Amino acid sequence: MTRIGHVLDFRVCAKRPVGVRLLLLWSLVTDVPAGPPSCHSNRKLPMLYRFKSQATADLVMLGADAQGALRLIGKELTPEGVISPDQLPRAIDILQRAWREDHALRLKEERSAPEPLPVTDDADPDVRLSQRLVPLVSMLEQANKADVAVVWSAS
Repeated sequence: MTRIGHVLDFRVCAKRPVGVRLLLLWSLVTDVPAGPPSCHSNRKLPMLYRFKSQATADLVMLGADAQGALRLIGKELTPEGVISPDQLPRAIDILQRAWREDHALRLKEERSAPEPLPVTDDADPDVRLSQRLVPLVSMLEQANKADVAVVWSAS
């Protein structure tokens, strides 16, 4: 989670009690404390990560989301790195599993909600983990088909 995302994260948690668990889980995966920006304002995290592959166009992700995805697939959080062609199938499997689990949790939340959540005209919609992973998974799948590596760099 980036500092910009904290408003969204806490609004989601207020709407859905299960969101608290997702916030804490995501904060563990991304190594960003669950709390307002003042709790960790001296922490310097990369704002963006750029993923590149010869098989696709570049993909830019927010730092915390990219870090969470990299940790899920077992990569060290270095400023630059590579996912080799032989590592791609495992990475795709892990991210797709995370997507399925998040999607199942969303469906469970919707079914257990006593009444529909109010629709707001917020500038930031409720963007879930599963939605944030789709572009990266797509990139990894295309790179896997072309048997080329994916490299990343933080900025």
